[in-house]
Amino acid sequence: MRKEKMFLFASVLAFLNIFLLNMFFRHFVYRVDLTQNRIYTLHPVTKEILKNLKDYLTIEIYMSSKLPPEMSPYKQDLFDLLEEYRNYSNGLLRYTVYYPDKDPKIQAKTRRLGIPEITFNVVEKDQVKVVNGHFGLALFYKDKKEKIPVISETENLEYDLTSRILKLEEGENIKSVGLAFLGQKQDDYSVLKSELEKLYKVRVVNLSYKIPENINLLLIFGNKKMQPKEIYKLDQFILKGGKVVWFLQPVSINYENFTTKPMFKKDLKFLENYGIELKPNLVKDPTLPFIPMMTGGRAVLVPYHYFVKITKRGVHHHFARNLEQLVLTWPSAIDTVVPNRVDTVSNKKKFNYQLILTTTKMAFRKEGGYSIHPFVQEPPPPKEELNEYILALIVESKFKSAFVNDTNLFKNWKNLKETDTTGFIKEAKEKNRIIFVGNAVFLQDPFVQMYKDNLDFMMNIVNAFVYGKDLTQIRAREVAERPIKKLNTFQRFLFQQGITFGIPVIILIFGILRYTRRKIRKRIFTQQEETKKEEGK
Repeated sequence: MRKEKMFLFASVLAFLNIFLLNMFFRHFVYRVDLTQNRIYTLHPVTKEILKNLKDYLTIEIYMSSKLPPEMSPYKQDLFDLLEEYRNYSNGLLRYTVYYPDKDPKIQAKTRRLGIPEITFNVVEKDQVKVVNGHFGLALFYKDKKEKIPVISETENLEYDLTSRILKLEEGENIKSVGLAFLGQKQDDYSVLKSELEKLYKVRVVNLSYKIPENINLLLIFGNKKMQPKEIYKLDQFILKGGKVVWFLQPVSINYENFTTKPMFKKDLKFLENYGIELKPNLVKDPTLPFIPMMTGGRAVLVPYHYFVKITKRGVHHHFARNLEQLVLTWPSAIDTVVPNRVDTVSNKKKFNYQLILTTTKMAFRKEGGYSIHPFVQEPPPPKEELNEYILALIVESKFKSAFVNDTNLFKNWKNLKETDTTGFIKEAKEKNRIIFVGNAVFLQDPFVQMYKDNLDFMMNIVNAFVYGKDLTQIRAREVAERPIKKLNTFQRFLFQQGITFGIPVIILIFGILRYTRRKIRKRIFTQQEETKKEEGK
């Protein structure tokens, strides 16, 4: 009886110890993350933002009480992530779960917040029912609010939450991004604009007028014959330290009827003042063997090399790291100005270059005579004309104005400098950087929906240029695809022969070894038996 009491007491004591230890360590998170990109570990940028919170951050989760089974992993990932956020927020982050399907007042609140109903397929009593529900959240910080209307995946959840918290912290000082369209239709970039508006104040800029000084970053899409007045406004914006990312398109593409319209070389010559030489050209690179095309009312796969998928070797900057589905559509190669060109005054290099994207060494650059229709087969290019080309780069320099020497291009526009009431700037006071990407069409709505990494690439550049915080690395840690590597002819031959003859040979060798082993054991056994008989005699 005494032993039973001692056992019961020890059990209760052990249970209390486990309970108290759990209560003590519940606020300490320690996780071993063995994934390649550490996707289950908060990024240092997220930790820094959470530690710098100056007020309470409230997150309200609106979800249906009965989520379908396929949404359960997303629900668990969300709560795990929010627990880590809370642990690094010094007690300033708190979250609450609300069920709109149980309370009409909560349902009315979701409508006010702009969290929509979504459709779920629920299985009940061996029947599939379509029901409406919610799975989104809202963030409240001081007198500001942000939302994630629908949580449909969790790969980007840390980025989505951290970027919105950063936007809430900015408050009235929210950063501004300008969009300028040259030869491109603004409506073709609605998805891009919506994505930017999640984090920035976005406005369309007309280069014919003075570019607002409160623009933190100017994104230019496309090319056209620019008037000297437009070039002058852009030139002065850059020299004042304005940040510019230019998505070039020297050959306009109409992908509805597959026609092209190249620009004149002389209309692109002014870009040499900013460190690049751009000629109307299109690049073909066999990195994407097939693309889906509609014909006769059905989708077919056709070989098309004007869609260039960026390979791992073509990535030279973290802007594109781990973006395995980054595809440029009808890109153009960018040339740097003569590498040895120096400033005659300082005797130093005028421009410093940092590569971002390049093609493979099997790319072909075509100038003129474009035939971009997927169903029109072109002869393969000569091997001696295959090369590696620059598709995106950063140019850094203490830029000088293109209007300093009153070249022939601007000889009739001397009054631009005289009428500029803000004061004409001949040279930048400090070094500045411009990013040039040899493609603009790849960011249009159909292509950012087809290749999601295209939009991520653009957002990585914008976030790094505007905030300086490395939000790009949060995105870059997404789960990477691991497709089967393409084998060359010799590797395929070895694989086929290995399956055909290798397995029988292995079985044969195993049989010979087993037979030999049994034969040796039999001989040894026979010798031992004969020895025993002789000893018995």
